[in-house]
Amino acid sequence: MAELSEKRKAFADALLQDPKRDRIKAYRKVYKVKTDKAAEANASRLLSNDKVQAYIAEIENKTTEKVELSVQWVKDKLKRFSEAKITDYFEIRDGGVYLKDLHDLPPEIVDCIQEIHETKDGIKIKLVDKKSSVTDIARTMGMFTDNINVNELTFAQVLKKRKEELENPDG
Repeated sequence: MAELSEKRKAFADALLQDPKRDRIKAYRKVYKVKTDKAAEANASRLLSNDKVQAYIAEIENKTTEKVELSVQWVKDKLKRFSEAKITDYFEIRDGGVYLKDLHDLPPEIVDCIQEIHETKDGIKIKLVDKKSSVTDIARTMGMFTDNINVNELTFAQVLKKRKEELENPDG
């Protein structure tokens, strides 16, 4: 990781945490300046620094890798759920149906069990819903889109409005 002073690192972290990447706001979080013009000039100077750029790129790459791993993990799990077969859990022998020892099954197979309980007639296993798993896979791949008509304020707008109300209780 790029070697940075604590303040430069704090500036870069503040910038990365801000969804709008507001360099003035990030700079003001760390450094004391009198004007936005000074904050803009100093933030621009910091952002042109090779070490600051390298640090930001490294953090962004790590974040991207985490997101990619998370998306792949979800896709893999949904794929396993959609491919689960009841024959993975039971075996037929001697004219009867017997539950396999769950301790002998791979964790990814056991993970597909939604419910398991004993009834008067034997063991009942309910696997995860294949149809919803396939539908979820299709959604993650962009095959389906849900049309949502929102006529009310968005969550962000509600938060902003509430913040304004709290900051200006009389107005």
